[in-house]
Amino acid sequence: MLPGFTFMELLVVIFVFTLLLAGAVDIFVRAQQAQRKVAATEKLHADARYLLQTITQALSGGGIDFGCYQDLRGNLGLCVTPIDLDVGNDQLALKRFDGSILRFGQGGTVELEPDICLDEKSKPCLIISDDNGQTWSVASSQGVKINKLRFYITPDQTPFVMNDKNEYANDKQPKVTVIFDATAQIKGFKETANLSVQTTISSREYRR
Repeated sequence: MLPGFTFMELLVVIFVFTLLLAGAVDIFVRAQQAQRKVAATEKLHADARYLLQTITQALSGGGIDFGCYQDLRGNLGLCVTPIDLDVGNDQLALKRFDGSILRFGQGGTVELEPDICLDEKSKPCLIISDDNGQTWSVASSQGVKINKLRFYITPDQTPFVMNDKNEYANDKQPKVTVIFDATAQIKGFKETANLSVQTTISSREYRR
């Protein structure tokens, strides 16, 4: 007849089994967290890629809509504020090849832009208008917060229109430096995925 396990031996077995189970659970949780972090990071990259590709396409076939910021007489346009070379602008207005105006902004933060973000976890959000601000649509993913979106536009006046003195304001090639900083909540965890992008896009055409 085989001897049975003693009480102490059972305790040791249970203890070892508990340690193995805890380790397996920890590995599973970490793997799940890593997988969801990758998914959240992919959303951030997709939103940033969409923004930059859209701006690049608009600039390649058109240019900056300087009139949205300020005309040569100093009158403000629909963008409300003039081009600020130091702190940048919260809106970008581009004139496409067909004459339509494409505008980018940050929804859910300022009174100028409509609060149309998908939910509180997706605010502030990236918003885009293809009819010069008459209607806006959300362009960032659900669960993504656009913490910072600034556009540094150069030059601060159009180089294509002569002023009252029959001369051009400047001879600089139009370009936009985009600063994009966003976070995405990792589902089921307190941790967030983060992405910061800064890039400069130049207009391909320079016609006078």
